[in-house]
Amino acid sequence: MRKIFISWLATIVFCRGWHFASYYDTGPTFYLSREFHDQVYGFYGNMLNIPPSEIPERIAWLLVVDTIIVFGIIALRYYKRWLPQTLNFIKRKLGFKSAYASKDRINSAVSGPVHPAE
Repeated sequence: MRKIFISWLATIVFCRGWHFASYYDTGPTFYLSREFHDQVYGFYGNMLNIPPSEIPERIAWLLVVDTIIVFGIIALRYYKRWLPQTLNFIKRKLGFKSAYASKDRINSAVSGPVHPAE
């Protein structure tokens, strides 16, 4: 899971970092120049038959969707830890009783009522 998260984060940092660094022409190399930026987006625009100015916006939306998918996978992986507490919190805030009984109440219900010794 850690490898998936790191590869997701590295992709976002690399793509957005290159985009903004080349858009503002910050680097001394050809890779970070505005001319290379325009050539790359022009190439992708011709290949996809869309205006090159729309490509950064579409990539940003794809990264948002990818982020939702990655965090959904993480949430499904760890849902047993956070789901009961989250449901109890929501039900308490809405005024309902707790949906899950505590372990002490479950154990006492199984063993029966406790009577004082005589």
